[in-house]
Amino acid sequence: MPSVFARRKMTRVSDRLRAAREELAATDAQLEFFAEQADDLTVRGLVSEQVLDKRAADEAKRTVENTRRHRERVAAEIARLETQLDQLLDQAAR
Repeated sequence: MPSVFARRKMTRVSDRLRAAREELAATDAQLEFFAEQADDLTVRGLVSEQVLDKRAADEAKRTVENTRRHRERVAAEIARLETQLDQLLDQAAR
C-alpha cells in the first residue's frame, strides 16, 4: 500500500499528465488550422505577387513552425510524466 505522500504525488503527476494530453489535443487542432491557413496564404502570395501577401504567408509559416515546436515540447512533457508515473507505480507496488 503506497504512503499518503506517494498517493498525493501520483495524483499530482496524473493530473499534470491529463492536462498535458488535453493541451496536446488542442495544439493538434491549432496546428491543423494554422497549416491549412499557411497553405492558402502561400498560394495567394504566389498568385498575387504582392509583397503584403507574401509577408502574410511567411508569417503564417512561422506560426506553423512555432506551433510544431510547442507540440514537440508538450509531447516530450507527456513522455516524461508517463515515465515518472510508471516509476511511482513501480515504487508503490514494492
